Amino acid sequence: MPTENPTPTEPTQNEAEVTAQTPSPTLTSETAPEGTEPTAEAGAEPKADEPKKDEPPVAEPLTAESITLPEGVTVDESAMTGFLDLMNNPDLSPQERAQKLIDLQLEYAAKASEASRQAYDTMRDEWATEVRNDPKIGGAALDANLGKISKIIDQYGTPELREVMDFTGAGDHPEVVRFLLNVSNRLSEGSPTPSASPTTPQTAEERAQRLYPSMAKK
Repeated sequence: MPTENPTPTEPTQNEAEVTAQTPSPTLTSETAPEGTEPTAEAGAEPKADEPKKDEPPVAEPLTAESITLPEGVTVDESAMTGFLDLMNNPDLSPQERAQKLIDLQLEYAAKASEASRQAYDTMRDEWATEVRNDPKIGGAALDANLGKISKIIDQYGTPELREVMDFTGAGDHPEVVRFLLNVSNRLSEGSPTPSASPTTPQTAEERAQRLYPSMAKK
């Protein structure tokens, strides 16, 4: 007995509504395999708050205002400029930057040493000028007074004392000269002067040149 093909039933109204509301899957919205992340759609823009992985963050340039120096310490403007240029140069490797920093330090250390030497020489010249122009020590009596001081050092001092006075410049200071001259005058009052050794210069001018070459007449 032939069977009749069942007549397909029409979907109910509720079934039709559910089917219409269900979105069709797309290539990018299909369910990702377990343990993987769904891929972004081609051409999609990254979110604004997501940093780009291939671009490192840009550091703010180093400035003189951002560096704290110890109280009372000042830095030469050209030295600071050279330091900042090295630190802010992105093309330098760590080794290159370290070497240039060492070279910069040595350069300005040499400049500081030379400036200190010049200041020392200037200070001694000023002291010697003050002694030469002093109305009681210098003038026409300068050579005789310096000769007295040299004789005192020969009698009571040592060669090392002369070296110290010359190295430190203390022998050029007006107060040191004045003190030694007062000692010489007190010791020579009312007492015979001991005879000088054969190696000691005999004239006041020679004594002055020996102890104070910077004050010798030119």
